[in-house]
Amino acid sequence: MEHALAPSTRKMYQANYQKCKDFIEMTLHQTSILPFTAEQIHLYVAYLHSMKYKHSTIVSHLSGISHYHKINQLQDPTTIYPTVKLLAGLRNLQAASPDQRLPITKTILIGLTTVLTACAPSSYEEKMYKSMFTLMYYGCLRASEVLLTDTPQHNLTIDNIDIHPEAQTFLINFTSFKHHFQKQPTIQVASTDGPDCPVKALKAYINIRPNVSGPLYIHHNRPVQRKLFVKTLQDCLRYLNIPTTNYNIHSFPIGRTTDMAQQSIPHDAIQQIGRWKSNAYLKYIRPQHISAQPAAFPSTS
Repeated sequence: MEHALAPSTRKMYQANYQKCKDFIEMTLHQTSILPFTAEQIHLYVAYLHSMKYKHSTIVSHLSGISHYHKINQLQDPTTIYPTVKLLAGLRNLQAASPDQRLPITKTILIGLTTVLTACAPSSYEEKMYKSMFTLMYYGCLRASEVLLTDTPQHNLTIDNIDIHPEAQTFLINFTSFKHHFQKQPTIQVASTDGPDCPVKALKAYINIRPNVSGPLYIHHNRPVQRKLFVKTLQDCLRYLNIPTTNYNIHSFPIGRTTDMAQQSIPHDAIQQIGRWKSNAYLKYIRPQHISAQPAAFPSTS
């Protein structure tokens, strides 16, 4: 089959195949051995989309990858049903405005939790926002689940949290969230070794939270307002010398999804953590940030 290709086509296939290999090796830090996995191809598609490649150009790139699988009589990950659906969704997505939101990765999250001491107006707010930041990242939470919005039925309450004083994990029992389709999942959030530990942060906040029922996060006995949350987030970003443009509430699940993709976590596990339907999580991945070097954050001392 190889010799039957026109020289120009063969050259294009070779270039497209090599580009995907480079992405797998240099960005995902994985070995690029045929056959490529569906997860690798899906992340590569997300990467090309983030680099503003058009749907037709991405399909053209995949044709070279498909060719090398076929001539080696291997299963072609570019033609399986999930990839076909992904490409169809991408075609529809590109008809809308491009998503310019940037990820709050684990590196930035650690910086945010560190500078809250200097940026939060009070000790209560410092502990509250630290818990909010870490839980929104590790739980891939949506704004309606932690803030005062026009969909209060999605707001997490203190009763949705199952945590014990000696536990190194806690459970979030969701009863309602955007696109939940009558499902009521439970996700587990585990402790970490760093200042971004969501378990320690939540315990510290609950210890000072007023002993009342209702929303998990309250400020002056009311749900936290979006504008106050955004102001605190922007103050922390400025303290870290990070431009605030394109960072918002969605940046937490975007960062978590991007980080999980870097760690090669299976896509079904990412879907479960973020409670996404189908391959919707792929639009949250920002592959161009996967290999970014940690920023040099200022000291709070």
